[in-house]
Amino acid sequence: MESIRIFEKDDHKNWLKGVVSLRCLQEPLKHFIDRQVGIFHQEVRNKCDFVQCDKKCDLRNWKPRPNQIPSFDCPACSRWSNVMWANHNNQRGKVMWMNSEPHLWAQKKWEVAKVYMGDGHRKHKSIDDFDIHALLSLMTQCKHFKIFELGTVCEEVTSFRNKIMHSSSLQLKTEDMHRYFHLIRALGDALAKHDTAFITLSQDIDEIQNLDFRLMLPADKILRQRGKELEDMLFEAVQLANECDQKIQTLRRSYKNRLRRQQEMIAQRDINILSLHSAVAQEADEHAHTRMRLEKLERELAQRRQEIRHSAPCQRRTLEEFGQMPEGLRIVPVVLAAVTAIFMSILSLL
Repeated sequence: MESIRIFEKDDHKNWLKGVVSLRCLQEPLKHFIDRQVGIFHQEVRNKCDFVQCDKKCDLRNWKPRPNQIPSFDCPACSRWSNVMWANHNNQRGKVMWMNSEPHLWAQKKWEVAKVYMGDGHRKHKSIDDFDIHALLSLMTQCKHFKIFELGTVCEEVTSFRNKIMHSSSLQLKTEDMHRYFHLIRALGDALAKHDTAFITLSQDIDEIQNLDFRLMLPADKILRQRGKELEDMLFEAVQLANECDQKIQTLRRSYKNRLRRQQEMIAQRDINILSLHSAVAQEADEHAHTRMRLEKLERELAQRRQEIRHSAPCQRRTLEEFGQMPEGLRIVPVVLAAVTAIFMSILSLL
């Protein structure tokens, strides 16, 4: 299998590109020629007045000679051969009469078309049986295709095909490849005026020309498969790492949020504690002030009691005197006592 590695070299890659380009040309060319052969066959039938062979003529006993038309005892085949000969561009060369079955000329278009091809197509019956060399030969040898004004481009593309397919080294120089691809584009552009199947040919040739490829041998395939598996594993590992990182980031954000909320709760609790301490201190001050007032009142009350004890005899005398006072003046001591009590109350509040 190592011998196939020659196609990793540029000139061998160019040869492969040349083969692919011919295949790329062959597809639209088949569509075009299949339709044109039908038109040409109808034209020949018209010139032959639609006569058909009724003797099963064949060419088994005829020896091909240049510049000669087979002789037939059948008027129909003689007429068909003369019209076909008149439409051949190589009348002085070798005409491939042996490719066809004369008695089928009037019925099968490809039996007529094969006369304008190279040798070796006797058993071919449809467009899919012919390679690109046969199709290009048909276009070169049949005068019907002169209406497309192709000049010598068909012969040049045929020469390119022969150099590609008959290359013993399977090599093609880059400059030759560019020149041959230019010929294929030229043929495609000329035929695109008559058949839309050629519209994308130039673009396809550009893609082939710019294509960069390498062969994949079984060992390379195993290595590539292993590499693909490793790439998949690496991709999965990276994806898993990304998922873990996302989860870590999510947990980190969640932890930060919880920590912030706890810090806010602690700060609020500290504020509440300070407020409570302040309220307790204020209340304690109020209690102390109240107690001091109570103590002061108790002292004043004790003093008042002491004064009352000392003044009791005097008060008795006063009462006696009060009793002896005229009735109209008895209110005076009562008022004085009330005023004195009020004044003492006011003094206790200061």
